[in-house]
Amino acid sequence: MKNIVLIFFVLFLFVKVNAQNQIKGKVTDINNEPLIGASVSLPELNKGTITNQAGEYLISNVPNGKIKIQFSFVGYNTEMKTIDISQPENIVDALLTIAIIQSQEVVITGGYVSSQHENAVKIGVLRSKDIALSGTPNFMESLKKVTDVDMIAK
Repeated sequence: MKNIVLIFFVLFLFVKVNAQNQIKGKVTDINNEPLIGASVSLPELNKGTITNQAGEYLISNVPNGKIKIQFSFVGYNTEMKTIDISQPENIVDALLTIAIIQSQEVVITGGYVSSQHENAVKIGVLRSKDIALSGTPNFMESLKKVTDVDMIAK
């Protein structure tokens, strides 16, 4: 009986040690500057983390096998890599490139309650140049600068 318990314990310990792999690395831009707060995720495992002040990350308790790892940061193109986890420590670095986001002008329309004789619709235009010069990173903040826009809803 003691032998069976001992064999079970050794097998259980082997399984626990086998799943304690880690992935670490650094996320930088094309100038080799660290990207602080970049998102690093393993979408298939619902695990992830963000990079520290040096652009480094660490994800622990990763199982063996092929795993997809995704690197993303606001204003940069998302990068996806597939890696084969077969060692306790795996190093995966990422180099993200700047994403150029361009849009056309936005047309805002809205109606207001009036008599049936007057079915007027006010139209406001927010040009892409105005969005770029607004100085706000949030698109909804840019919409608030259009005259007569009181409420923004999905």
